[in-house]
Amino acid sequence: MALLAQKRFTSGQIVTAEGEILKGEIDYREWVVNPSKIRFKKEGVINTLRPQDLRSFKIDSKNEIYETAVVLVNQEALDWEEMPQYQTYAEVDGRIDMKVDTVFLMVLTRGALNLYQLIDTNKRTHYYFRKGNGSYEPLIYRKVKIMRPGQLLMADVLEDNNLPRSIVFEDFKGQLKYVLGDCGMLGSAIDKLTYSRSILDVVNRYNECRGQVIYVKPKDRAKHFAYVSAGRVQSSFAIADANNSLANTLPDTWATTFGLGIEFGIPRSRGKFNWGIEALFMNANSSAITTSGPLDIGARDARYALDVRGVRISALLKYNFITGNFQPYVKGGIGNLSYSASSYEVQDVNTGQMFEQRLLKSEPYLVGGAGIKVYDFFAEARYATGNDINRTTGYDTKMEHFSILIGYALALTK
Repeated sequence: MALLAQKRFTSGQIVTAEGEILKGEIDYREWVVNPSKIRFKKEGVINTLRPQDLRSFKIDSKNEIYETAVVLVNQEALDWEEMPQYQTYAEVDGRIDMKVDTVFLMVLTRGALNLYQLIDTNKRTHYYFRKGNGSYEPLIYRKVKIMRPGQLLMADVLEDNNLPRSIVFEDFKGQLKYVLGDCGMLGSAIDKLTYSRSILDVVNRYNECRGQVIYVKPKDRAKHFAYVSAGRVQSSFAIADANNSLANTLPDTWATTFGLGIEFGIPRSRGKFNWGIEALFMNANSSAITTSGPLDIGARDARYALDVRGVRISALLKYNFITGNFQPYVKGGIGNLSYSASSYEVQDVNTGQMFEQRLLKSEPYLVGGAGIKVYDFFAEARYATGNDINRTTGYDTKMEHFSILIGYALALTK
């Protein structure tokens, strides 16, 4: 854990409340929500700093800037259960539940107009703008619930098709038209905006129009990883023998598995989706003997012994529930198990006669799993099921695999 803690510190700088610029290292955690405090290390000494202590700070490797600001934070929820409720549209007023707070705002752009982003502890995203040394103004976006909606809607109000009886107020569009009004041709672009980072594109166009572009936050790059993994796999076997009604399963077995893979971040998914290719080496073997009695109709005394080994090549799609240094995730996909060696012996115990079995050289399968990634390490549980691999008439052989894996991922992109 000490090594992990050491690795989180990356080159950065702070501007203190008194205006002093200090270079050192910042405990960077790829924040999902804006941080309420940071840890700054200089000459081996670590200090915890809050917005009141700083004017700004910067993560050098990401060229990511946070600025201290006193802002109004909209406290109203956007989800159906918690959003403000009114009986009729006529009752809706312009009073919004706002709270004054001192926060670290992420700087999206600086220029003739500055744009900022705040993601609060409820995961709601807020945008703010500022001209020159003026105040930080919130861009207003609001949803309210109307229990008995009327038919009359104002021109700047939209119905939300996803939430019946909810009304969306997009005041931010009017605000932007006002503050960006001295640069024409942006009105139609503003009309098409959603309350998202698409606002940044319009503000950048405005700053370019005014010839004042100081800083633009680099776009988040899709992250790619190479990884190694190892663990244990439990194999279950379902068999069938047309000449033996007692043949149905072989004992489950555990074996070691290991492999490597590569994951590619999907652009514009904000780190939520990855796809990748993986190779896992595996082996499985099991055997059983059936003993028939006088009442076992259609049964016989037989020995079954299965031994396979090969490589499982999987194409996987992964979804991260949250992004950052702690990532629970699920994944699923398809694959093909290519056998480097395989044998399946069926022998009549009484006569010693061997019955030849012809196994497939490869097997398609479906796979799914869930896991947790903490920094560069991950743990995962996975289940895979395939088809009948026995081509011999009258015999079926099917395997299922449950794996427990741990691994290490190496970032290929910063």
